[in-house]
Amino acid sequence: MPLPNFLIVGFPRCGTSFLLKTLPLHSFYAHRVREFKLGHPSGFDPEKYSFSDIVLRDLNINQVNISNYDFMFFIRENVLPLFNRNQIKIIVNEEIHQDTKTVLQGIFKLLQLKEEDLEIRPKKNYDEQSKYECIDYNTVEYKQALQKLIDYYQPSVKELYDYLGREIASWKTFDKVYAQILG
Repeated sequence: MPLPNFLIVGFPRCGTSFLLKTLPLHSFYAHRVREFKLGHPSGFDPEKYSFSDIVLRDLNINQVNISNYDFMFFIRENVLPLFNRNQIKIIVNEEIHQDTKTVLQGIFKLLQLKEEDLEIRPKKNYDEQSKYECIDYNTVEYKQALQKLIDYYQPSVKELYDYLGREIASWKTFDKVYAQILG
């Protein structure tokens, strides 16, 4: 069901955006491990739950589970029924780091904001292909987990490409990097 007309009329710049990144489970796992090291109850011990264990055994620990990151399922089921296509902005994490100004201009356009209000701050050093120290990339189990993630998310990534009307170049590069790990 689309947004009620009174919301569209009363809030014409109403919209939603999503920040997507390739293989999000890696970073979320690393986040939960950092939380554990800081003593937060939502974290978990990497000695008890390895990245590969979570993926290969389909564990669901503190919301770290591969099905939680099927972004196109979420968008299809929860966003498309509420928003028109012109009210949705999908932001690709790798692209915002490569060309922050262009991506932010697109967000400003969606919200009908003046570009002169756009302020670009210096960005931190960013390298999506950096490795998380809490994940052991050199095991057979990691390679199996990675292949499972690639296979699992492939239909969702294709659906995203169809929705956007384009492929995401940085994701293609990223896939090649991970293919070398699998190689």
